[in-house]
Amino acid sequence: MAVRNRTPDWEDLRHFAALAEHGTLSAAARQLGTSHVTVARWLARLESVLGEPLFERGTGYVLTQRGAHVLAHARQMAVSSSALADSLEGPRRRPVVRLSVARTLGDRFLVPRLAPRLAALGIELDLTMETRRASLARAEADLAIRLGEPEPNSTAIGRRLGTISYGLFRRPDVAETASVIAPPERDQPEEWQWFWARFPGREVALRLNSQTGQLAAAEAGAGVALLPRFLVPAGGQLLEVALKPAPPDRPVWLLARPSRLEVPAVRRLHDELRRIFRDEFR
Repeated sequence: MAVRNRTPDWEDLRHFAALAEHGTLSAAARQLGTSHVTVARWLARLESVLGEPLFERGTGYVLTQRGAHVLAHARQMAVSSSALADSLEGPRRRPVVRLSVARTLGDRFLVPRLAPRLAALGIELDLTMETRRASLARAEADLAIRLGEPEPNSTAIGRRLGTISYGLFRRPDVAETASVIAPPERDQPEEWQWFWARFPGREVALRLNSQTGQLAAAEAGAGVALLPRFLVPAGGQLLEVALKPAPPDRPVWLLARPSRLEVPAVRRLHDELRRIFRDEFR
């Protein structure tokens, strides 16, 4: 009788780990750049090699106790593989960590504080500041800083960094009731939904899809602007309009792919980001 080969192949484990992390065949396939049929085939092969199921059947892809054990080893192998790839780049190359963040928060808050710390972190930072969110599920970023609560069904690990508070700002020679500098009608974040519910008939002076542009327009006297307080220079030329109640705060969250947090370079950046926000955001 033939003896079953009980040594898993790395490709088996790689596809299994992607499915465990992302929860569906289609999401795992997107992350791996393959098809859901291929992911299912690699899973079936791995379960055949090990001789037992790694997911509960009939409840989606929920790990069995054995599956969780195998996943822990697969993640360790992924970390070792990543470290080997980094070492093959040569001794001078720093590991690359990809971070996604909203443009205004990145430009005006994060970059000035994070850039001086990169040498000590020993990483090469690939920082994407964009309106289209990079997808953790599709492996477009290792870490992401997001405004608002994470999606309930997200597979990412989240840490709350703090909150962003908002205020209505004007130049001293601009009336509190002047026209507003607003975002485009198709792009109404939570703070602006609050504003329009409170001031439904307020006239708009101009619309800009950039908060730094809205700040510049307010400083030029074009009207009043609803802005995050961290963006407005302390002691500058703008005054805050007293609003009661105040606009709602927005929570800031740091999200990470679970498997990437086990990579030392990603963990170092993750922990440093928490320190930066802890010092200045509450």
